Amino acid sequence: MATCWYWAPEIMLNFKGYTKSINICSVGCILAEMLSNSPIFPRKHYIHQLKHVLSILGSSSQEDLNCIKNLKARNYLLSLPHKNKVSWNRLFPNADSKALGLLDKMLTFNPHKKIEVEQALAHLYLEQYYDPSDEPITEAPFKFDMELDDLPKEKLKELKSKISSLCNHVSPFLELQNMKKPFLANLNLMIFPFCLNSYSL
Repeated sequence: MATCWYWAPEIMLNFKGYTKSINICSVGCILAEMLSNSPIFPRKHYIHQLKHVLSILGSSSQEDLNCIKNLKARNYLLSLPHKNKVSWNRLFPNADSKALGLLDKMLTFNPHKKIEVEQALAHLYLEQYYDPSDEPITEAPFKFDMELDDLPKEKLKELKSKISSLCNHVSPFLELQNMKKPFLANLNLMIFPFCLNSYSL
């Protein structure tokens, strides 16, 4: 995710070996934004954002700290005052309990404890939209053979059509949540990590 408000903690703390958990965290931030109509982790700079993340998720456990190989980053976290985790029900009192259950699994500090993409798609909150037969998993990692800017117009139209088709699958969710038009852009971001995992263009 290019927008820093949606960064996972491991990006800010220089973890070794980025995984799909980074995308899961970004999707979790967008889900939280859809539940409240405002970003969950707005920031002035990355230190400010990190403190804000910890003020909601709570201070890191020793197990979480052990994931951080950068000694300076680990010592910085140890220097911060202790914070208790804030209840999702307190932050989103009107949200569906299933949505909060999924959110809790997406927004965890430790990347090894985040829900996997396939598990997220099969979560109870998304069960009425979940169709394993229509969500194939690629056998090879997804990659662009060339930059999008270099693609011919016909190929770009084809890609646009595929993205529109994917959005149509989740449009009932938008209606259910009474989402406003600006959140259509966020919806595209929300499904994109799943698309990378499940579809090849």
